Amino acid sequence: MHMVAVLALDGVLAFELSTPVEVFVRARLPDGWRAYGVRVCVPADGVDAGVFAVRAPWALDAGRGRHHNPARPGRPYGAYS
Repeated sequence: MHMVAVLALDGVLAFELSTPVEVFVRARLPDGWRAYGVRVCVPADGVDAGVFAVRAPWALDAGRGRHHNPARPGRPYGAYS
């Protein structure tokens, strides 16, 4: 499985953030397992997106193994136990 990082910066539009997340999260391999792990990363504690703020469990260094992984990427769709 490949890991994809989606970077959220100040001023991000919800559509710009949600589109890559939805595309990669919904991709499945023929056996039903996720094709990609997706992490939304922020440069600090959160970013200002105008009418809302974005907080994410992963920082910019998530690719270096310093991240929180509550959803266990790679599990079949809907299998989070």
